[in-house]
Amino acid sequence: MNTPIDAAEPSPPLTNADRNAAHQLWTELHTRVATRPLPYRGGTEAGALDSLYALSQKIRRLIAKNPDANQFRLLALAVLEQLNSHLNAWHPRRDATGDIRLLQDRHRYRSELLSLQESLSALCDQLYVLAHQSAGPTHTPSGSAKANAGFGPGALAAVQAPDYPSGFQSESSVLNAEFQYLGLTERTEVCGLALSGGGIRSATFALGILQGLQARGLLGDFDYLSSVSGGGYLSGYLSGGIARLRKDPGLIDPGAEPTPKSSSEPPPEVADPEARARAAVFTGLSVPERDWVRWLRNNSKYLLNVSFRVPRIAALLIYGLFENTLTLVGLAMLAGLCVTLLTPLSFLPWLAAGLGTGVLSYTALRPFISSNLRERWWLDAAAVAVALLALGLLGIRAIDAIAEHIEALLIPSAGLGAFGSLFASAVAATHAYPKLSKILTPKLLNLAALVLGPLLVLLIAVLTHALMEGDCCNISALNMIRDRGDWLIPLFLSTTTTVILIRAYFVDVNQGGLRSFYRSQLRSCYGVTPNPDGPQAEVPLSTLPKKPFHIINMAINAPATMSPELRGRGCDFFSATALHCGSRLTGYQTTARIETLDSGFDLATAIATSGAAAASLMGRQSKPQFQFLMTLFNVRLGYWMRWATNNPLLRPNAYYLVREALGHVHATGNFINLSDGGHIENLAVYELLRRRVQFIVCIDGGCDPTMSCFDLIRLDRYARIDLDVSLDYDLKDLRPNTDGFCPSYGTMVRINYPGGHTGWMLYLKLAMTGTEPQVIQDYRKASPTFPHETTADQFFNEEQFEAYRMLGEQAVGYFFDRAFGTEQPCLKSPATTVPRWLTSLANQIGAKA
Repeated sequence: MNTPIDAAEPSPPLTNADRNAAHQLWTELHTRVATRPLPYRGGTEAGALDSLYALSQKIRRLIAKNPDANQFRLLALAVLEQLNSHLNAWHPRRDATGDIRLLQDRHRYRSELLSLQESLSALCDQLYVLAHQSAGPTHTPSGSAKANAGFGPGALAAVQAPDYPSGFQSESSVLNAEFQYLGLTERTEVCGLALSGGGIRSATFALGILQGLQARGLLGDFDYLSSVSGGGYLSGYLSGGIARLRKDPGLIDPGAEPTPKSSSEPPPEVADPEARARAAVFTGLSVPERDWVRWLRNNSKYLLNVSFRVPRIAALLIYGLFENTLTLVGLAMLAGLCVTLLTPLSFLPWLAAGLGTGVLSYTALRPFISSNLRERWWLDAAAVAVALLALGLLGIRAIDAIAEHIEALLIPSAGLGAFGSLFASAVAATHAYPKLSKILTPKLLNLAALVLGPLLVLLIAVLTHALMEGDCCNISALNMIRDRGDWLIPLFLSTTTTVILIRAYFVDVNQGGLRSFYRSQLRSCYGVTPNPDGPQAEVPLSTLPKKPFHIINMAINAPATMSPELRGRGCDFFSATALHCGSRLTGYQTTARIETLDSGFDLATAIATSGAAAASLMGRQSKPQFQFLMTLFNVRLGYWMRWATNNPLLRPNAYYLVREALGHVHATGNFINLSDGGHIENLAVYELLRRRVQFIVCIDGGCDPTMSCFDLIRLDRYARIDLDVSLDYDLKDLRPNTDGFCPSYGTMVRINYPGGHTGWMLYLKLAMTGTEPQVIQDYRKASPTFPHETTADQFFNEEQFEAYRMLGEQAVGYFFDRAFGTEQPCLKSPATTVPRWLTSLANQIGAKA
């Protein structure tokens, strides 16, 4: 069908009837729906079929109307034969409304229509020649989408890395330095690849897409590689691999190096070291499968790739709980000692009453104070401080009174017991009355989280005070100590408290526990070159490759920051690259300086922090009622980054742990708190929009069973508010039918930059269309929630890994079919580029105006 018309027969004489009929049919073809790029919208297949029916009737009428047009008749009959064959094959598959019944058939119809359109396009060119006796214009789509030039980085020629004095830099100076370093100009068609969050699910889906891009020679077109959370696993694997191979070319497998395409290209051994390393890593993603992919497949259960894994994970949980509990216990014990020391002071209740009276008087008289005094913040701050002191003094006496009259453990134990009984009764009620479950269960969990942490601290404080006072006389071990001298127990408790507090100053809350284990296991899979021969050195961020320029996205948590620019988000965008680290809240510093301040902040740490989904502080997703308990039990993968001090005596110690537990964290200070970038934006596109990237491929591997595309909608809101950038898109192609199948794997998004400039983004999403290979279909039968299985599942088996990887390959191949009609010509065409690909898709699919 790709050779539409056999023109080898002797041509009859050309007549005016031939010219007139050819001109009429040529005009008709230029306006036919079926001969134009078919937007991928539901129901357009039926419109194309109707258009082909009308075209066949038009051809018959023209043949009948022009009996002397012999040359025209030869052309028309040849194409009419193809039209009839096409229509006869597809007519039985239409329903009563004219639509093609099955979604799978709609996809096959589009593929066949693309082949038929090639024939019609060839006919169109021959008709023009017949009508005008000259070579006519090629039949190409009108209204072509094209990204505007003349925006973005601007004309910058320098190519050296910035070397300005250490210190904080503005956003504009950082971006200018970055564009200079990358050698980008206003004429450059800048391309960016964004890998979203979603754990190993996102990383594996993205792997299949990147393999598809590499198979078509497009992976090297991307100037930027932006990642967040799970997408950072794979991007760190690639950029870290390039950095390692550039530093040690001996690691490059000669069989993985591409053959030069022409004699003008330098052989691999004399090429630029980074280009050679990049080619080796990208070639490692090619088919047939090489070590770079097989390594990921074999280590897809990266969290369990450790000896004695169950006991070790349990030990880490216990250790983290013990370490954080010990730190907070020291503070509780200090409170108990203070109560003991202040107990003899009988005037405390009177002092508390006096201070409280003063605060109440100030509050009552405040409206009558002159405005000059009322606007001075320190008066209100002093009143609050005095009020807290009064409450503290009364609390001390209350604790003392409790300890004097009742057994030390009785009150907190009874409180815990009563609370537990009430909680259990409420839970039982929700089971007895299911309608109450949706209302009460979240509130009960919030109440439990709020009460249990403070009750535990109170229990320890009361117990310490009681031990100091000798109220726990029934404890045999303490009686043995007391028999040797009444002073031993106070000495023991005082010494223990002092040791704990000293340790609390020197402890590093970034070390130990789940965070260190998570980083270590991530690095063992995604932080090494395949089949490492012994330990491999860490990769400093400053050594990451120039292309693709890797942007690692994180969230800087600042719930106590009063900046109105946060607008209740509780966090801000924080990025780390080979050149700079920072955010608008903190300013930016060179990565080289950060590495001197915080030697532990390397590629593995940045990737683990970018994927720190479980944390006590989680940006816009933070749950204050759980912060204390999550900190206490060390369920915290976030990272305290050294930001403004190189004093070795200062470290992220227990002081920062307490601030984290209480949510009293700012964006300024010696240390800043970082967590998963998905806690603010989960597509990793925001930083590309900030840089005015013209062509973006966004891979959304997030868990979204309802296909609501909430991450894309949130990105649109952020971009409109922060960057004056708007996104136009139509999500109709991503709405599943009753069987869970979608019309497409994604859609095109038009990016409207300031100044009337336009960019395009291909938004690829985890979706099923019903046309997938049997391997994917079979896995979906075994796991109906595929491809949106829970992100908590980080232990992929072989079948699961292959299903997600193949789905990524299927998605990218599908959009090549849409753009170019067939995959094979694109595999070998040197003219195929990311801008040409996305522009072609924009012409066919477009976006909502």
